[in-house]
Amino acid sequence: MFYLVPVFIILPLVLMAVMIIVPNHIGKKLYPSFTKTKSSVLEIKRNDLFDLLVNYENYPIWLKYLSVVHVEKIEDDKLKIMQTYSNRKTYQELTEVRRINTDDRTEISIVKLENEFTVLWTYILEDEGENKTKITIKETTYVYHPYFRFIFKYILTDENGKNEFLIKLKKYVNKNNR
Repeated sequence: MFYLVPVFIILPLVLMAVMIIVPNHIGKKLYPSFTKTKSSVLEIKRNDLFDLLVNYENYPIWLKYLSVVHVEKIEDDKLKIMQTYSNRKTYQELTEVRRINTDDRTEISIVKLENEFTVLWTYILEDEGENKTKITIKETTYVYHPYFRFIFKYILTDENGKNEFLIKLKKYVNKNNR
């Protein structure tokens, strides 16, 4: 009975060490940046979808998890996007860094800088026929610390909510196209 007490103390410590050391070791072997994409086809013209996506201050209308979005222009025609979340009462700042519009494709790129990582989201809009647009969210993440690199790549596979964003966007587009 006396020998069981150290097992209950040592086992959790060993498990904690494994949960920190193993992901850190694997993370050191991973390339610091990786890209994930998610696509959907929406029944909306590409220009209309573009207008909807760059109207950041109206995001709370169709993204109910946002309560307020404020936008201000900063240097080089970039936009600073400040979002306040409804439920979590948290706030994040993003920067729109690029808009490209060609005959067959439109891109909007937004960057988020954090202490542990940098994320570049690119919304790629392509015509998919009459009144249909394919939107692809390309998320490139650069993670500085090996432990977080492992966590972001393998554990938090959709940390930035690409799926939820596309679901809400599709629902809003379908509702307003009737």
